[in-house]
Amino acid sequence: MLCSIFFNNYIDNIQCYWVKLGPKFAQVSLNYGVNDFSGTLMEENISKSAGAEFGEYLSPDEIIEIIKAAGKFPAQRDTLYKILNFY
Repeated sequence: MLCSIFFNNYIDNIQCYWVKLGPKFAQVSLNYGVNDFSGTLMEENISKSAGAEFGEYLSPDEIIEIIKAAGKFPAQRDTLYKILNFY
């Protein structure tokens, strides 16, 4: 929440990177100003090579459920943050 107050009118969207944070911590971050969960990566090897504990793949259904469990409303968007689909 603090980051939303601090960056108000400067940064519209803040993304959590679940590959580095892990799904649970990324889920928690949705209640502290993050409004973009990020998506699934294919063949992500940088984090894994550095010893990351978390993988490269969460299915869209898993991502949707993580977001819903945080009490948020999942939506698919394009690269310019135009909403394409609500879940």
